This record gives sequence, C-alpha cells and structure tokens, in this order.
Amino acid sequence: MNEFNNYDVKRVEKCVSELRLHFDTVQIFCTRSDDTGDSTQNIHSGRGNWFARYGQVKAFVHDHEIGYINAIKQKSQEDTEI
Repeated sequence: MNEFNNYDVKRVEKCVSELRLHFDTVQIFCTRSDDTGDSTQNIHSGRGNWFARYGQVKAFVHDHEIGYINAIKQKSQEDTEI
C-alpha cells in the first residue's frame, strides 16, 4: 500500500474513532474510482459490537432490496394497466 492509501486509511480510522465517542457502533464504507476510471478502490472500517454492525448492514440491504422489488412490481402493474 502506498503513502496515499495509508493516509486514506488513517483518515477513515480517525473518523471511526471520533464517531465511536458518540455511538455504540460505527461502520464506514468508502469507495473511489482510480485515476483511469477502470477500477474502484474501497476502504471500510468499524468499531463496536460486530454482530450489531453486521445486522444493521444486513437490514439496510434487505430494506433496499424490498423497496427495489416493490418498485419493479409497481412499474409492471402500471405497464399492464396501459
């Protein structure tokens, strides 16, 4: 890992530490395209109860999947009514 990436990791870790002073759990995900736009870099970090963080992420994904499915169903119903 080069210096630039180490700096990014330290920046994310600092944010996690600062937020952890006010919250039971913290989980941060960051992404950025590289200079060429051909790939994506990612950094993730968290503190606090791992199971709580995992459950929160899982609930977030589930809720958004349900919303996506409902949007598709609604669009399909609208298309058949026309």
